[in-house]
Amino acid sequence: MSLDTVKHAAESPDAAQPWAELGLKEDEYARIVEILGRRPTGAELAMYSVMWSEHCS
Repeated sequence: MSLDTVKHAAESPDAAQPWAELGLKEDEYARIVEILGRRPTGAELAMYSVMWSEHCS
């Protein structure tokens, strides 16, 4: 098992991410990738999904 670190995320841009399962839309996920300049780690993706939900933000 390998940890999904920032380095690993930068080295594996095409790794599948569960953005839809976390309640994000495709354009929201694309914006996250644009902001970070790489795919998010699993922890970052979870944080974005929580912070972007209407009832939490």
